[in-house]
Amino acid sequence: MEVSIFIADDHQLVIDGLKMLLAQAGHINISGEAINGLIAEQQIIKLKPDIALLDVRMPEKDGLKVLQSLQHKGCTTKCIMLSMHEDARYIKDAEAFGAKGYLLKNVGKVVLLEAISKVMKGGTCFHTIVQTEKNQTVFFTPREKDVIGLLAKGHSTNEIASLLFTSQETIKVHRKHIREKTGATNSVELLIKLKELGFDV
Repeated sequence: MEVSIFIADDHQLVIDGLKMLLAQAGHINISGEAINGLIAEQQIIKLKPDIALLDVRMPEKDGLKVLQSLQHKGCTTKCIMLSMHEDARYIKDAEAFGAKGYLLKNVGKVVLLEAISKVMKGGTCFHTIVQTEKNQTVFFTPREKDVIGLLAKGHSTNEIASLLFTSQETIKVHRKHIREKTGATNSVELLIKLKELGFDV
């Protein structure tokens, strides 16, 4: 199934990079692009793409205001916010305003394509926001959440790699990042920490 996507970002280099990356998927058609929020809103309403990738911070009109305006006007385009900011307020506002996802710009191709696929199927894809005991905010990427879910079910690194169609080395990196974010020093402590953070483990 072909997916039409509109890209809005105030950096042309980011737009060009996303276009090249998405073109490799084969089933994605770039319907348009814009370097400011005002033009983005006008073009999205006109072109009616399936998905709009919106930068949160843009000139003329920021991505969250564009999102609000599109929702108010009854636009059916599904919006995924892209940002450099791991800001809980932005993420919560994006979800409240009707976004279907919020991803950081440093996510890889696989995560972005998975997010697009998930949103097209009616799902959402947001960075997880968890408050620790010290009231610090912990962010988990969508892929890290997948790994956590499988760890909770008792799957090994090899099994997780197989289920997520990736390499064991990649899963080891994800596990390392999850441990660093939770402060766990081993697998047992990791499960305890995740349970304390509210995950079903």
